[in-house]
Amino acid sequence: MYLKSTSFSAVREAADLKDSHLVFFDREGMDYQFIDIKAPFMLLYEAVDLQSSSTVYMEFSEEGALCLRTPYEEYRKFDRRLHSHNFYEVTYVLSGHLTMHIEDETVGYEPGECCVCNKNIHHVEVMDEDTELLLLLLKEDYLKMLLSDELQSEASPEESVFSRFFAENRRSPFYDAKVYADFRAPDQALRDRFLRLVNQLIVELSAEHLGKRYMVRGLLCRFLELLERSSAFRSEVHSARLSREEQVVYQIARAYRKRSAILSREEVEQLTGYCSDHVERIVKRHLGMTLSEYGRLFLLQKAATLLKESDKGVGEICEELGYANRTYFNRIFRERYGLTPAAYRRQHRA
Repeated sequence: MYLKSTSFSAVREAADLKDSHLVFFDREGMDYQFIDIKAPFMLLYEAVDLQSSSTVYMEFSEEGALCLRTPYEEYRKFDRRLHSHNFYEVTYVLSGHLTMHIEDETVGYEPGECCVCNKNIHHVEVMDEDTELLLLLLKEDYLKMLLSDELQSEASPEESVFSRFFAENRRSPFYDAKVYADFRAPDQALRDRFLRLVNQLIVELSAEHLGKRYMVRGLLCRFLELLERSSAFRSEVHSARLSREEQVVYQIARAYRKRSAILSREEVEQLTGYCSDHVERIVKRHLGMTLSEYGRLFLLQKAATLLKESDKGVGEICEELGYANRTYFNRIFRERYGLTPAAYRRQHRA
């Protein structure tokens, strides 16, 4: 096995995940778990080792590192629900076999293969016996910095799988594209290069010395470059198959992208083929908000765009978006953007 016998002096042994930089949210009434990270990026190592009847979880970030060992029987009882998060995830199989449940489909990965998930796509990793995974978690701003011209080599960042994700997400505000990418068929030489890079990353993240952040950034750039530039990989971007309920949420999001008013209950029923009360429950379970709250996100974003890009008055924008009460519109806009519509316009025009 790859890391289980390796010791790093700066890695703290933890009794539980309360000191982790991962944050788990179980939102009331929602079927899915939501995860956030308290760092721009994290590197995770997870392993199931039946020989010692245990699992190993290690996390590394610029803020520190920790290790948690759990009896395998306890691990099997963990809640392995589909989850989502507002960062990008690279899952690399070091050994064994990985089964990924992504939305309404199941995909398998072998050693040396990799799955890259867009943010906010529902998924969960299920490890077989004697399996080891490496997970690289990247917040969007940090990832874009890594993919910037200053840190790239010869290839254009527009060729990146992540750039395709960015483009898909721009077309789908408040409903990030349900896409993921496979990286298949690596040769042994490529796997060895990945393992060397991973070792270097962990050594850097486990130490304290000058230049650590720059060394880590350089190694992460090498990791992404190796993933996307190597001809040894066969990569493909997929649109995940959606469950019936997720299709309903997608229909609602697509409708709001094309209109400038809150959907009536009759329109919701005509659009989805379900009664509006049922759709309300679906949206609540999947998004943690009501139908009207979800629709309001789209309308407020359209208002923000009009304030930045048009010369229409605030009253005219209110009327166009179906808000008769300007005071109410000003209040909800400020709750969303932290500024009144007029102040928002002045700030962005300046």
